[in-house]
Order: sequence, then C-alpha cells, then structure tokens
Amino acid sequence: MNGAAGAGGDVGAAGAGANAGTTGGHLNNDAGPGGGAGGSSSAGSGGGGVADAGMTDAHGVADAGGTGGHGGTDGGSGGVGGGSGSCPGSIAAGKASGVSVGSLVLVGSSVVVGRDAAGLYAMSSICTHQGCGTNVVGAPSQQSLYCPCHGSAFSGSGAVTRGPARRALQHYQLEASTNGDLTVCVGSPVASTARTAG
Repeated sequence: MNGAAGAGGDVGAAGAGANAGTTGGHLNNDAGPGGGAGGSSSAGSGGGGVADAGMTDAHGVADAGGTGGHGGTDGGSGGVGGGSGSCPGSIAAGKASGVSVGSLVLVGSSVVVGRDAAGLYAMSSICTHQGCGTNVVGAPSQQSLYCPCHGSAFSGSGAVTRGPARRALQHYQLEASTNGDLTVCVGSPVASTARTAG
C-alpha cells in the first residue's frame, strides 16, 4: 500500500494534508496533481477532507481528491458550522415568526434572513467589495443593507444598488422546521430567487 504511493502519492499527500497515498490503482488519477488540489481545498475550508483522506478504499481516495463529493462538499463546508449532510454549515436563525415582510434580521456577523411576498430567504451580509460587514438600514417594512467601509449598498434581496461593490450577495439554503425554527445552510448556496415557506 505504501509502496504504491510513488510521486503521485507524494503530491496527493501534500495537497490533501493527510495520507492520501492509500491505494495503488487510483493513486495517480485521484491523488495526483489535480486530486491533490481538490483535497487541499477541502482540508482548508472545513477539515473534513483530511479525515476522509486516510481511508483505504477507492471511495476514500476519491474523497481525498475532492472528487467523491463527501470530502469536497460535506466535509469542507461542514467546518463552517458543523452542520449535517443535508444542511452543511448550519446556523440557527431564530423563529420564522420573527421575520416580517420587508424586514432583514442579522444572524451572527455574516448572514441575514429576510422575507418578501414570496417567502423567507437567507443570504450573506458580507459586502462583496472588500469583505466588510454590512448594517441593516431603513424602515422595518423596507430594509436594505449598507456597507460602512466604502458606501456600497444592497437591496433587501441582496442586489447591488450602489457601488463600489459590483456583485450581489450570495443566497443560502434556508430550512424551516414544523415549529418555525429557521436554519441557514451556509454550505449550500442557492439562487437569489429561492424562497422557503414559513
């Protein structure tokens, strides 16, 4: 097993940050230069990729390279909030009843939950210009986001209304339980039109 980890195994180990050279047949394909880079991304963002890299079957090698899905998706994003596989990077966001139409509710320092006529949604509250945190401003029924660093502004749904920011805010999957508890899945980006009933 260790003997099979030649030059490709070394590259994979360096990329994944763990013992990626565990199988011979898939070593050069999955844990080579391309696979190593994928593993490094997983290990850097969540740490889940490192644990998977030590597996000895073909699935483990795929995870180490970030091509198997688990290491690159669930493992990496799970490190954000330690969420489950169905809601990676989960962050508790209070009750749905606490979010009225037109309002925005900050969750921690990097997420905001809002509601419009179509339903509930969650998005990043970090300015896309240079990564500053934004503030909720405006009347309760028509709130928006303002960046105090350089003056960028975003609509209640995250669209840029004033620069220097040029990219809209990223939306995330939002789950609502039967009793109205909200959970933001920051590891699952969604379209800005995605809405959740609640």
